[in-house]
Amino acid sequence: MKTSLLAVCMFVFVANEIFVLADTTLARTLIEKSKYAYLKYDFAQLSALRNEFKKMDKTILSEAEYFKVMLGYKLLEMNLHNEKTFDSLYDEILADTELLIKREDFKDEGLVLKAAVYMMKIAIEPMSAVSLSTQIHQLLSEA
Repeated sequence: MKTSLLAVCMFVFVANEIFVLADTTLARTLIEKSKYAYLKYDFAQLSALRNEFKKMDKTILSEAEYFKVMLGYKLLEMNLHNEKTFDSLYDEILADTELLIKREDFKDEGLVLKAAVYMMKIAIEPMSAVSLSTQIHQLLSEA
């Protein structure tokens, strides 16, 4: 009985490690593709890669979370003149910056990206500067 229980535990442990390795490999692949897509400035490709990152386990790599936010930032930037698309992305990407800020190894990047997202919001809605400018200042001071 003890032997079979030990065997089952070992199987579960090994299977879990295989899934983690597969997710890590996928994350690294998506990161490399993201670097290229970021430079290519292709909305469809950026959006597709961001969706792939969103499907991943959030605990795998902080770097994957960072690239998900960077892709979102680029999508917002591309839609500064398309208020409807910008608004549809804004809240989700802002929430993603919050998740990035919670990761100690990418906290500063998350703070700066959140400030940048707020700056884009001001570009779309200048009156929002009244409430967002102090938050931007705080975020950049903390970073």
